Amino acid sequence: MPPKAPLDDGAGVVRALLALRPVVEAAPLVVEAVPPGEGGARFALGLATVGEPGLGPVGPAEQRVCAGRLPRRAQEFVAGRGALRRALARASGLPGGADAEISYADAEIPYEADGVRPRLPDGWVGSLSHSGGVAVALAAPAAHCAGLGVDLERSPLPLAARRVVLTRDEQGFLDGEFGEFGEYGEFGEYGEHGGAAESCGSGEAAGLGDFGDVGGLGGLGGTETGVPERRLWVLFSAKESAYKALYGLVEPSQRPTTLLGVGIRPVPGGFAAWARRAPERVLHVHARWAQGAVLTWTGAATKCRPGRAC
Repeated sequence: MPPKAPLDDGAGVVRALLALRPVVEAAPLVVEAVPPGEGGARFALGLATVGEPGLGPVGPAEQRVCAGRLPRRAQEFVAGRGALRRALARASGLPGGADAEISYADAEIPYEADGVRPRLPDGWVGSLSHSGGVAVALAAPAAHCAGLGVDLERSPLPLAARRVVLTRDEQGFLDGEFGEFGEYGEFGEYGEHGGAAESCGSGEAAGLGDFGDVGGLGGLGGTETGVPERRLWVLFSAKESAYKALYGLVEPSQRPTTLLGVGIRPVPGGFAAWARRAPERVLHVHARWAQGAVLTWTGAATKCRPGRAC
């Protein structure tokens, strides 16, 4: 594979994500604790960029993290926390959330005791990701959402990485051996002009061979990737989102420790994913292209029946 071109400042990706935000926030969750007829988003998407003016660590815990990191890593941490605070602010008016007048602009978000997950304010769940200078985050009231996972990937993986992402059987998805991926009518490309570009919603999209061209991949900017690499790109991101959500949803002894511990299969509109040691909880992972980047996200309802999608 030829060397990857340097990523830009992410402005185009941010514009695409802003256009995509209503779709993300309206993505369906099985929320059995919410009375029928209550509309509106059940979680919120926040965005930030590395080096964005006005962003900085909030509180002593975040300051300590930044002090112990190289400048670029510290900026990524700050951007991730900034995106998460913005997601909290957007989600504060959702059913089960805090009063809309409460501001989370100054809410410190340290790490949990595991040193991996962000510790959100009481009553909230969330997830964050950053790639190529862009940070994304989801937040939701814990009253109706038990877990969230989000992942943004601006660059593809080398095909050799498939062995640490996919099991031998799952690697068949890269070559078309497993039949059809299903319809991908909602899996479009969001680009510079906002809205979805042409997506695969017709019968011809059902074939596995068309999966790598969903949305036309118009924002890839000349990246030299073939169909298997593009499929791996999306499958990796989908597993990342599921891994994050599952971490807080299953017992510690059943948690995946690597991406190989997350099972995945394509379904209409995205992917089904589960922890291999706790397969009764199945998540639906949504996926979209956003100006040549892959965005995936998933969530689980507070009340979820074993054996059905959450």
